[in-house]
Amino acid sequence: MLISLGSLCKVREAIQRHLCLDRLESNLFDWIRSNFGTIVYFIQHIDEPIIESDLYDTNIVFMNNRLVFHNKIKFDIIHDCDAKQTYEEALPVLLEKYNRRLIRLKNNILNNTKIDFIHLVDCEDNSKLYIPTSQEIALFYEGIQKINPNCNVRLHILLPPPNCRFAKESDNKSFVFTPCEINKLANENTLIHYVDQDENVDTNGHVCTHWNWKKIFDSIEI
Repeated sequence: MLISLGSLCKVREAIQRHLCLDRLESNLFDWIRSNFGTIVYFIQHIDEPIIESDLYDTNIVFMNNRLVFHNKIKFDIIHDCDAKQTYEEALPVLLEKYNRRLIRLKNNILNNTKIDFIHLVDCEDNSKLYIPTSQEIALFYEGIQKINPNCNVRLHILLPPPNCRFAKESDNKSFVFTPCEINKLANENTLIHYVDQDENVDTNGHVCTHWNWKKIFDSIEI
């Protein structure tokens, strides 16, 4: 089973294209902006529902949607709150939707013996990437084991192309990271993928179809 751990919707979109599906049941991190700290938080608090006081209205509208953020962690809801509604009107549906996805995440872990989780490091805020720490990765596996000790999990960490054409077209940034430090995170269950880009393929905006997703999925399924 393949499950996106964000940090952006392009991972979910790539999984759906790879599986040749028009639709795919939404998971918790599919359509939000997040980082690995967010993932660890929810895995460690899997039985704690998201409540009203966890969220707040930013009063920012993006593509006809009201941006709703989490008070404690980077859990930015950008697609699910219609700006035509008041925040108070939208909130009950928002809470029901994301708590349903939180339960789905737990059930996927409970009901599968093998899961490949795919996480693109957070590259939205600035040129410095949010690289998971070894402690965060240990907490991630610890949380999975508490939910289902019989679930064989692999964590795939994706590093974007340092000079991604889409990122440069967006804000002229170049991603900065130190491979030797990142490689120390790798082991039998944690795999590091340095994403390539094909100069002959259109970026297709935020979806980044010019990234070599096939190479990533082929390596996952070996």
